Amino acid sequence: MAYDWFRLNKHILEDIRDNMSLETALFETLAPIKSISHKSDVISCMVKIAISDGKYCAKEKNLIKKTCLFWNVRSDPHHDFDAIFSSDSHSKFLHI
Repeated sequence: MAYDWFRLNKHILEDIRDNMSLETALFETLAPIKSISHKSDVISCMVKIAISDGKYCAKEKNLIKKTCLFWNVRSDPHHDFDAIFSSDSHSKFLHI
């Protein structure tokens, strides 16, 4: 379901990514769903999408980091978000 949404909105996301107002657009997108209970699952899926092309660039890491901060999501035993930003994160999240 997340992939379908991503496919449908890819051009909009690319425009936002390339625009200087990335942070504002991100917060406006995340605000209505701030109360969902499965934020860690959404973030894990974001990481999967980000690493699916074999690259995990700084912009992707920054977007995911800002999402974690905005949603106040911290590491727990099942989702090691601190590892998201390490250089070895590809192998850690391939199993999620």
